[in-house]
Amino acid sequence: RDKTIDRLRGFAMLWVILVHVLYWGGFFTNGYVNLLKSFCLFEMPLFFFITGASNSFSRISGYFDFVSKRFQRILIPYWVFALICALLSIGKFSIQGNLNFVLGIKVLLSWLVPVDRQITSVSYLTWALWFVPVYLCVVLIIPVLKRMRDSAGKIEFTFLLLGIFVVTCLLKMGWFQNVAFYSFWTYVGFFYRDIKIAAEQKRNRRYFLYLATAGMAVLCMTYLAGHTINMQSNKFPPNMLFFVFSIMMMALIIFVVPYLDRFIGWLETGKIFGKLFNLFSTRSMTIFLYQVLAFNLTIHLTNMLICGDGIITSIVKSAFCLATTIPVCAGIAVVFGKIEIIEIRHYKIKV
Repeated sequence: RDKTIDRLRGFAMLWVILVHVLYWGGFFTNGYVNLLKSFCLFEMPLFFFITGASNSFSRISGYFDFVSKRFQRILIPYWVFALICALLSIGKFSIQGNLNFVLGIKVLLSWLVPVDRQITSVSYLTWALWFVPVYLCVVLIIPVLKRMRDSAGKIEFTFLLLGIFVVTCLLKMGWFQNVAFYSFWTYVGFFYRDIKIAAEQKRNRRYFLYLATAGMAVLCMTYLAGHTINMQSNKFPPNMLFFVFSIMMMALIIFVVPYLDRFIGWLETGKIFGKLFNLFSTRSMTIFLYQVLAFNLTIHLTNMLICGDGIITSIVKSAFCLATTIPVCAGIAVVFGKIEIIEIRHYKIKV
């Protein structure tokens, strides 16, 4: 295993929790603060980059075998999670007096089908599930991305992926923009070993800094031209401005990876942090799904214990919510994490 990839995965999952504290908690309402916190929204390009990086080390023996295994890795945990959420949703509809047999069946079916149309009135349950169908679609083309990475036309294929994304943006194709955008970052992840070598060489690392600076310059010019650079407004679906932002932030992350890797490695020597971080790294899918249950508890607890408004109070609320959500998510990973590694074996019948 490549420890840097594991550490990046754990870091990305912790960053997801931070982002959702900032957005789901509703602790900050100031316009400028909302703009600043939107610059934290680089977690999904990083996740898909890690997906490509980790798959760059694996051997794909057959297309259907690969897709089957990867689908199981996400669908089995999702269906267990979906069943829990469906029961919670049906329970709340019953308490509200809105439940009938037809609605109950609709709620159950909406959760079992992994698309972003789940029926619920429970807070947060569906807010991160746009990721699931997008990831499944990206999995379908990962073998193609890996083959192109090893081909003579790998550079031309990079521009083809970019062209597809630009077309989806121009035609405002919504959901297809997500698939095209995150397929590009998955493909970039297949160059992980080359990027890592470049990031470790001081004479080459500066180019990542130059790229990040160029991205910031584009964002500044866009802002001066009167366009919004709040990334939350540009992320769903990702547009060209969010693409520039993601280039900028990924270049910065690659620039600091050698330092980040050593820092996390040092923190991992601590027993408590080491065990906690290992859960976020190895059970990231479980935590990504079940974090919504944690937030239903921790956001309510934060608002109940800490009252008042103002920037200082908002910072305290965010810090408290983050500090409580992380261990709750770790506990959830301990309880449900083994579901993530269940694999249905295929047996060949000899005649």
